[in-house]
Amino acid sequence: MFKKILTLFAALCVTGSVFAGAMAAEFSSFKKPIVVYQNQPFVVSLTVDPRGHNWKLVSYDRNLIKLTDEQFVPANRQMMEPAKKVWTFVARRGDYAVNQVGHIRMQRYNPYSNHSVIRSFTVIVKK
Repeated sequence: MFKKILTLFAALCVTGSVFAGAMAAEFSSFKKPIVVYQNQPFVVSLTVDPRGHNWKLVSYDRNLIKLTDEQFVPANRQMMEPAKKVWTFVARRGDYAVNQVGHIRMQRYNPYSNHSVIRSFTVIVKK
């Protein structure tokens, strides 16, 4: 019985680590650079303010990264999670001699006023 439980636990650990490795890294802070490898997917996730502030993608280095998905995730009041805008990117493959640096520019705006702010993520794609 103990041997069966131990085998089942080991199988679950291996399965969990396989699925964890397949998930895309998520970034939500402008303060630290996004560091990824070629062909690696990554997610940029920004909180949408309930007072009307929203985010939109202004520009990104298309020769370095590819946008694969953009979605709005509504707030989950039961889990106390705010609404988010989520963009999924993939770092493009290239024959780089050195690490490549690019940028993703986002605009925070309020559709009810003229106030907006541009923020930039720095993206480093490892060679």
